[in-house]
Amino acid sequence: MVELTRKQAEFVEIIRKSILDPEIQELTNNQNLLNAALLLGYVVKEEVVHDLDSNSII
Repeated sequence: MVELTRKQAEFVEIIRKSILDPEIQELTNNQNLLNAALLLGYVVKEEVVHDLDSNSII
């Protein structure tokens, strides 16, 4: 076991959770996309979620 600062531990937890996330895996597996986002910038695309009760968009 290693000693980490609180900030380091929080970062490790983010990495740990993201390893199992398919959407994050898709990004980390595409080195060109990841490099472009880091070097050129990015915009966040909106996700459309259809709620059958209220037809809301999130």
